[in-house]
Amino acid sequence: MPRCHILGCICTIAIALFCSTARADLIINFAQVGNDVVATGSGSANLSGLTLFDSFPGAQINLDAATGNFRGGNTSMGFARYRFLTIAPTGYGSFNVGFGPGTGGSNFPSSATGDYFGLTAFNSMLLVPQNYVSGTQLSNTTTWINRTLANLGLAPVGSTFTYTWGSGVDADSLTINITAVPEPSSVLCLTLGLSCVALFRREKLSNPLLG
Repeated sequence: MPRCHILGCICTIAIALFCSTARADLIINFAQVGNDVVATGSGSANLSGLTLFDSFPGAQINLDAATGNFRGGNTSMGFARYRFLTIAPTGYGSFNVGFGPGTGGSNFPSSATGDYFGLTAFNSMLLVPQNYVSGTQLSNTTTWINRTLANLGLAPVGSTFTYTWGSGVDADSLTINITAVPEPSSVLCLTLGLSCVALFRREKLSNPLLG
């Protein structure tokens, strides 16, 4: 097998192994991107430590940081609510579970794509798609045009809030990050991918027969 093919296989396996394990728990990053605020969610959830509360055929996307309420993703998806068994207080809002001072109400985004998931911490609920299977990867992107982290009522950049449930092998969490830069694991995945491309191109240039 040509060296470039071997290199391609190694890179593919390395990226798959690292990037698939980089996000086991659910992570939602809020970041200022130019004049907009973008929330990117990713990861998977273990529902073994949660109790199914109810489910709905439709969905709504909104943000109320003071009550720990964020719902992102495709609103055409039905969703289910699971009751938390444990939750980490943060000090924001009257329920002491928010991830910012809030604005006194909901902030509806300009657009949202991907899987529908989030949380309503004030009533200890995790939201996931209907018929979600534990361990299935989720991802979504939610955007507020011409907004800032501050006027959305979010905590200062650098703040992190982790909500946990379950115990032992069923322990899991959802983390909210207020960040000005991509999550480190995202940067590493991108760097690894670009490095593989550079190595592959160099191999081709050194061997004209690989065309």
